[in-house]
This record gives sequence, C-alpha cells and structure tokens, in this order.
Amino acid sequence: MRPSDRSPQSRVPRLGIPSRGRPDSSQVAQITERTTAWGTKPWHPDSAFTLIELLVVIGIIGVLVGITVPATSAIRRQAQKCVCASNLRQVGNSLLMYVQDHKGRLPYVVEPMWSTYAATGRPDLSIDPRTDPRSFINVMRPYGVSEELLTCPSYVLKTPSAVELPPVQTYRFSSANNADGAIRTIDYFFRIAGSVDYKFSMKYLNGRRYGLDYVMLEQRDNSLVGVFYRGVGHFYLARDFVASKTTGIRTTYTPPHNKQFNQLRVDMSVSLEKDEDFGFTSP
Repeated sequence: MRPSDRSPQSRVPRLGIPSRGRPDSSQVAQITERTTAWGTKPWHPDSAFTLIELLVVIGIIGVLVGITVPATSAIRRQAQKCVCASNLRQVGNSLLMYVQDHKGRLPYVVEPMWSTYAATGRPDLSIDPRTDPRSFINVMRPYGVSEELLTCPSYVLKTPSAVELPPVQTYRFSSANNADGAIRTIDYFFRIAGSVDYKFSMKYLNGRRYGLDYVMLEQRDNSLVGVFYRGVGHFYLARDFVASKTTGIRTTYTPPHNKQFNQLRVDMSVSLEKDEDFGFTSP
C-alpha cells in the first residue's frame, strides 16, 4: 500500500489502546503520561493558584515596587542635577566667547526682577526678563543662550512666575543691580571720598574686566576698606534660584537639589553648594 493510501487514523501515534471503544482507567493514565511527555499537560482544578498563593505573589510585587520606586526617583533627581550643571557649564562657555569678543570684559547685565527691590524688599518674579534688552538672556542670546539653557529641570522658582507661563529663567546672575535699586558699573566701586560701596562688592556681570580676582571688605583703622585678592573666591556668576520663607524670626531655604544648588564660579567651573546664606533675598 502506498503512503498516500493510508487513512488519517493510521498516521496517529499509537498509544497502545484500541481505536474503538471507551478507554479504561489504565488507558487514560497512559494517555495522560504520553501527553505530558509531549509538553501539553491537561489542566486540572488542583493545579490553579490558591488565594494564599495569590496574596503572597501580590505582596512580593508590592515589596519590589516599594524598593524600585525610591531608587528610580533618586536616579531621576541625580539626572536633573547633572542637566542643571551642564546648563551652567554651557553658560560659562558662552560668557568666555563674549569676553573674547569684547576686549576681555564681562557683559553688562541688568535683571528687571530687582527693579522694585528698593521699594518692596523682594524681587518681582512676575516680570519677564525678555522685556529688558539688558537682561542676561537678551545680551547673551547671540552666544547660544536660550530659555531652555536657563531652565533647571528641578527649579523651585522661575520667572515669569505665572503658573500658566513656561519658565524663561530659573537662575540668578551677578548683575549690576544693587540693593538700593541703583545700577552701577565696576568704576563706581570706590567712592570719591574713599569709602567702599559694600553693596556692590560681589558683582561681576557689570562690564568689569574678566579676571580671577575679587574684593573683600576688611576693617582698617576703624573703617571698612575693599581689598583686592587674586583667585576665584566664593562668589558666583550664575546659580540656581533658592527659595526662602520667613516665619517670625526664622527663615527656611529650599534649594532645588536636595538642599543643595549648582553654582557657576568665576573660573567657569560648576560646583554644588550648600549654604543657607544664599537665600533669594537680595540682588
């Protein structure tokens, strides 16, 4: 007989039982054993999950979620801190390009949010810095500075402050603004009488010549005098906004990076700082 003449039944694997009639219990066991060997074990009610087993599995999943979610949040915060530091490094590179194009001088920057400080004692974050052509973003835009570059992913304050508006700037700069509301350049540092205008001692983005030097106030002959030093000092060119809140006589600060903030130093390096004296309280 040719292979094509065989019936479909003849091609079924033989299990050692007759092709007709009802199989007895031994034959059913044989079928189950062969079927299991072929990888198709039939379902049986006893093989289902019990309620206790299901609860144990749910509990294990809950524990794993409790472990991984904080770790994921920590990784996200670390990534945001790195993005912020990268933004400030790019700002530093842009400032160096500006210095090269302007005979070694830093830009003259005026931040409009300090325009009402003399009268109110606090910055006005509702002002869009793009409204003043002397603001950092407008002065430095030809050198690659943009709204995205001036936005920290973890910011706690922004300008403009309106919730419905996207942030334009979340960093503060060592601008020419002063606590008394005046806008001064480096040439006004020493008054004609020889006394020091101490409110201006920490300013850099005021058109001064770029260099690793700074001024410290020291007591000399019962008066404060400004003494120039070489080096970086602890001053900054740009840094994160740090929110501050005063309740009674106590002031609390909220930096954006787990009680720390990023800072662009005078040598264009970026450091992670933790200093409660750097609250966003004055220019």
